[in-house]
Amino acid sequence: MKKIIFDCDGVLFKFQDAIYHILNYVEPDAPWQVGYYYFGFKDFKTARDMEHTKELSDDKIRQLIKTRKKTIELLVNTDRFSKLEYYPGVIRVFKELKKHYRMYIASTCDVKRRQERLKNLEPLEMDEKYVHMFKDKDRNTKVHFAKLIKPDIFVEDQPKNIVALANMGITVYYPLWHKYAQQTAFRFSEKIIGFKSWEDLGLKLLKQ
Repeated sequence: MKKIIFDCDGVLFKFQDAIYHILNYVEPDAPWQVGYYYFGFKDFKTARDMEHTKELSDDKIRQLIKTRKKTIELLVNTDRFSKLEYYPGVIRVFKELKKHYRMYIASTCDVKRRQERLKNLEPLEMDEKYVHMFKDKDRNTKVHFAKLIKPDIFVEDQPKNIVALANMGITVYYPLWHKYAQQTAFRFSEKIIGFKSWEDLGLKLLKQ
């Protein structure tokens, strides 16, 4: 049976919607800037190398990184963290895929928030032993996890991880609805495939 690893935030959950809500308190005058630019990176080097940040100054990127960190810290310390909304079709498609694949979930989440994340994942009816969580400060966690599990497929939204996983020979599916994930280089790799919705993802994976 083939193996698939799914990322959580931005793939299963509408993490960005929760972020926009918090941004109204953190940076009310410019939520669209942060919302458009800062998803998809955590450090300056990664942010500087991304296509959709080319027009920004170094100072602006550093400002956005600080805002990003503050916003996420506020989010994970509210009850919204355990009540993140799923993207349309996730639960139905996920359960159907479980009949054909060995499924894993990889989540960047402080261990203190593990129970809240598991509660949010309950509708997927996943055995906890297939749900793996990593601290936000850990580096290359998903890449390391992929080396251990050796999946055939990884569903991920972070550009840096997408490239690294594809370079390992793993087929990577990424959501096209994220502007930060629309990197030109992806078009030239047979291992990197975009999907328009969870219905689209299900159709693609069930054809394999």
